[in-house]
Amino acid sequence: MPEKKPMNYGDMVVGERYGSLSYEVTVEKLSAFRSATGDPDSTLIMLSSKDYSHLPRTVYDPPRWVNAGYEVWFSGSPKLGDVLTTAGSLFDKYERRGRNFITVETITTNQDGMRLSRALTTLMLGGFDVAR
Repeated sequence: MPEKKPMNYGDMVVGERYGSLSYEVTVEKLSAFRSATGDPDSTLIMLSSKDYSHLPRTVYDPPRWVNAGYEVWFSGSPKLGDVLTTAGSLFDKYERRGRNFITVETITTNQDGMRLSRALTTLMLGGFDVAR
């Protein structure tokens, strides 16, 4: 496994691709998701869209960040036994009020290549400065 590099905002390039991750939708994952959401009837739809926080970590040392925005579009629902693969890239980066932001795009497909979701997640790098 290649060594991860420190997350340096100035070196990040829009369009850079992150590694992917795959996992099988199991009864255990469904139970854990239902428990975490408090929704005993959940159909796992969100499971396919929340991997944005893991993908940049395939390239960079774990950064500190705060989730500053999230949009997701669903085009299908995962089913038990599906193998989901999420891939992502740096969609945008910008500075606002002296803080650096990145937007990560993730696409999740099932084992047949069917797109289940597309998500855009904006992250404020560095977290909050408690001294401010």
